[in-house]
Amino acid sequence: MQHIVYLLLVSFGALSILGIFHFTIFLQQKDKAFRNYSFYLLLMSVFNLVRLSDERLGSYYSLSVYTVGTWDPVLANFAFLMYVNFLGVILNINAADKFFYKGWRFIKIFVPTFLLFYLVLRIVGNPLQIADTVISVASFGCMGFGIVMGFRLLALRKEKFYQLIIVGTLISVLGVLTGLIFNTFIYKSSTAFGGLYFLEISMLIESVFLSAALGYRLKVAYQEKEKFQLALLEETQKRVTCGANLPIAAKGTGD
Repeated sequence: MQHIVYLLLVSFGALSILGIFHFTIFLQQKDKAFRNYSFYLLLMSVFNLVRLSDERLGSYYSLSVYTVGTWDPVLANFAFLMYVNFLGVILNINAADKFFYKGWRFIKIFVPTFLLFYLVLRIVGNPLQIADTVISVASFGCMGFGIVMGFRLLALRKEKFYQLIIVGTLISVLGVLTGLIFNTFIYKSSTAFGGLYFLEISMLIESVFLSAALGYRLKVAYQEKEKFQLALLEETQKRVTCGANLPIAAKGTGD
């Protein structure tokens, strides 16, 4: 089990640092893409912390398998919701895009409500035995809308910024699906460590591509700001020049 501990520690450290880094950029630029992506990374780092505390790993501060099984899907789905919010920002979803805008607003209420309901059910011992159904509905709802937004993302694949997002997203989706398949059909447990390898490795690779994409977005924003400032400076210089020449022109007319 030592190897999975090392992987979780590396992933926790990397995602935490990247999450804080992107959030500091958000504070400077006020670009919600950085904010939502930082929330996604930080939630996944907390997810890793919970998995590191699993009693099966013999941690100093251990959480029971039931507790890990409770928080695992809640954190994962909240993180995925932040990723959907990230996509909503970079795709410029607004009120003019009625289907996407209404769907996005609905999913931002629907998913947290179901996750909270699931959490309450698990805390009280799942007396109705419907907790798994509730979390499945939340997961499929968020995933379904994420897939729909993914098709819109693919339509923009010719632009470099979106190319990096697409590659990173596909790697992450492939890792998550592979991990789910392994845990479901081979290990027969949603919290098995076998499938976690694929999730963690794919997330680390994804973070490289998405960080590069956001770096490119920041570079473009700076270039546009410089162009605007240069155009403003040129316009100011023209006005100053015209103002300086005006008395000379007036004097010539009077003579």
